Amino acid sequence: MMGLSGWLHWTAWFCKYLLYLLITMAIATILCTVKFNSNGRVLNKSDPSLIFVILLLYSISSIMFCFCVSVFFSKANIAAAAGGIIWYLSYTPYYFISQSYDNMNLAEKLVSCLLSNVAMGMGAQLVGKFEGIGTGVQWSNITKGVSVDDSLSLGLVLLMFLVDSVLYGIITWYVETVFPGDYGVPRPWYFPVLPSYWCGTSTKVYCFSRISSKLLYLKRCHRLIYFFKKDCI
Repeated sequence: MMGLSGWLHWTAWFCKYLLYLLITMAIATILCTVKFNSNGRVLNKSDPSLIFVILLLYSISSIMFCFCVSVFFSKANIAAAAGGIIWYLSYTPYYFISQSYDNMNLAEKLVSCLLSNVAMGMGAQLVGKFEGIGTGVQWSNITKGVSVDDSLSLGLVLLMFLVDSVLYGIITWYVETVFPGDYGVPRPWYFPVLPSYWCGTSTKVYCFSRISSKLLYLKRCHRLIYFFKKDCI
């Protein structure tokens, strides 16, 4: 309604919530990796900077997931209620995946990581396993599995966070363009293949159209003046 560009609108919301989550994830990293008493830390061996990166990428994918859910609703109250339910339901598959984790191949694990909450569950599981063997997650072992029987590495989980973010962003962009709501102009479902969407309308064609309209208007005015003079005579 205010003439604001769509990408600018989404970028503003993204920056706002990323700033909030940066503070939250920084506090969570400190609580997990800093020793406050003699009982030790939650994560004794893991690199704090890597833990922060894991939480940061998870935050980004979570924001994009919320964007993706929001475009399917036109009412804010319904979107908030349904979004919370969908958010928690998206973690449910991890309970079943964790029980058959050892029997899954790498492709199945990566596909299950298309849900950001499941990917976070996978990442937390890997962090716990690395802590269990006494090395913790380090930048030097993010491309390695915790054992020879497990081909999933923490680096692949981080990559899936980025893939999820891009995938959610594409879905958000497409759905909002085709179904923009009450105040937008919907485009056809095949708009990504239209040259006019990417290149816009030619300036020369637009200017020529305006000039032609003005000439036609002047021609009509001249004709009216001619008939008016003729009637007066």
